[in-house]
Parts: sequence; C-alpha cells; structure tokens
Amino acid sequence: ARAGQAAGCTEALFTLGDRPEQRWPQAREFLDHRGLATTIDYVAEMSELVVAETSLFPHANPGVMDDGDLAGLRPSNVSMGLMLENVSPRLMEPGMPHHGAGSKDPAARIATIEAAARRHVP
Repeated sequence: ARAGQAAGCTEALFTLGDRPEQRWPQAREFLDHRGLATTIDYVAEMSELVVAETSLFPHANPGVMDDGDLAGLRPSNVSMGLMLENVSPRLMEPGMPHHGAGSKDPAARIATIEAAARRHVP
C-alpha cells in the first residue's frame, strides 16, 4: 500500500475470488495462523491497516457477501464492488460457463447488491 501511495495511487483495491478458504487449504491455514475466521475478516483487517497507515481509500471486491460481511467491511471501505456477469440462471446449467460455480448464481449476486444498497454502500 505504501508503494502504491508513493506511486501516486489513491485507492487500494482488494479483489479476490469468493471465499478462497472454502476451496484452498493454504488459504484456510493462512487465516488460522492469523486467528481469522474468514477471508472477509482478513480484508477488513487489511483495509483498516491501509486507512491507518496511508492516505489510500480501500475498495473491497471480494465476491458474494452477506449483510454481516458488508457490515464488517463498510467502516473501512469507501466503496465495494461485485461483478454481475449476467442475470440469466441459464448460465448455471450443465455445459454452460457457470455450471458448478455456486457463487456465480445471479440470485446470490443480486442479493449482495441488494444488501449493499440497504447499507448505503457505494
């Protein structure tokens, strides 16, 4: 973050896949070693550190989030993002690009967007 600030950046982007600790043992071990339950907790902790130690504005883009995730990130993030590739559940069907990728379910992504709106997250 300090290198980005020195280079003239104004934002610290935290972008990642949905809940990597559920898929990758290394991610789970990383969080366990730090006493954190979820990657969202880690992003919140790092966002707070960026605010405390730099002039950068954190922006989290960690995938599908629920109300609790948004509440944890909101105090230290000026904005949050989520890609909604398509609203058609057809892409979740066998043979389609999002088959087997539950986090790509349009309903889950729309629910995140609605939760963000309730919390006034830009």
